[in-house]
Amino acid sequence: MSYPNIWLHILNNVDDLIRHDEKENPSGNYSAVATGAHDVLFTRKYLKKYGIRTISDDEISAHMCSGGDQFHRSSNKLASQVLKSYGFANYYDIDIYDRADIVCDLSRPVSVEYHQQYDLVLDITSTYVTNIIQSYSNTSRMTKTGGIKIVVTTIGDHTNRFDLNPSPNFLVDFHSGNGFQLERAFLINPKGTILPYRRFATKSTPIFILLPLGDLLITMFKAIRTVCRNRPAIRRGDSFLYPARLGDKALSPASDMPSTGSEPVEDIAPPGVRKRVKEFLRNRLGETIFLKIIHANRKWRYLRNSFVHDNMSSEWYAYFVFRKVDDVENINIHITSHYEKLDQT
Repeated sequence: MSYPNIWLHILNNVDDLIRHDEKENPSGNYSAVATGAHDVLFTRKYLKKYGIRTISDDEISAHMCSGGDQFHRSSNKLASQVLKSYGFANYYDIDIYDRADIVCDLSRPVSVEYHQQYDLVLDITSTYVTNIIQSYSNTSRMTKTGGIKIVVTTIGDHTNRFDLNPSPNFLVDFHSGNGFQLERAFLINPKGTILPYRRFATKSTPIFILLPLGDLLITMFKAIRTVCRNRPAIRRGDSFLYPARLGDKALSPASDMPSTGSEPVEDIAPPGVRKRVKEFLRNRLGETIFLKIIHANRKWRYLRNSFVHDNMSSEWYAYFVFRKVDDVENINIHITSHYEKLDQT
């Protein structure tokens, strides 16, 4: 997952709900957490537009040119610095991958040490988790009473991307029935255009009917294309395995926390064409010139991806901002007989 500039649009749109002023509460030690270990694609244009001064131009330049583990660490640092500008002293990401600050499986109950710990919870990737009910329950318990939880669900072809993609109505019903009140709801695209969210009249109503006509037609086309591509495999009963990446820590079956003493899996795969080309250029050009080319290529790729996402993407997302008003011990949700038959493991 990536943190493109759309996240700067989101935070700016909820500034009045999440910002903590040090002058009003100088001793406040506010904490934020996000589900997923994200790659940051922020650009100077929007950092300056939204008055985020906790990131320097040199830090952005270094981030653009970084790669591998260095890019992941830099992404975490930049996300933390953005939230610092809103008054959050601490930022953590939580994911099953070992590059996250908190490594756990959100399909299982999260440890009680994380309950009521965070003033802001950015629930971005519960749609990726197989047991979405457990994942939303976890992030709800992690939110402090009085804190803010921001939830997102995707629109259009993304609806068919995951095992159990939640509808916007479900998210409103789930949180409203479990100690949260809805503060704000809107649709947004990567350009920062915002549309009001209107609750569906029926369960079968697709959310993309709320979009402008041009984007609606594109989204319908992409949704049909996705159904045509996935339908044969689904009808055959094929199953898909989403493997963990090399180097991820093992998670014990009895706990959501990482097992101790686990060693990263060694990458024994033979070098690919890209790696062989890099080794050839390194030997021919020398380390200094080679690194300059690599950094220039990474910077170009970063700017290209950011530009394409901000200006050429037709994607829209539904965002819901909830405030926790009561700590509900037993999460309450109506489960239909159809849902009970689904294998969430």
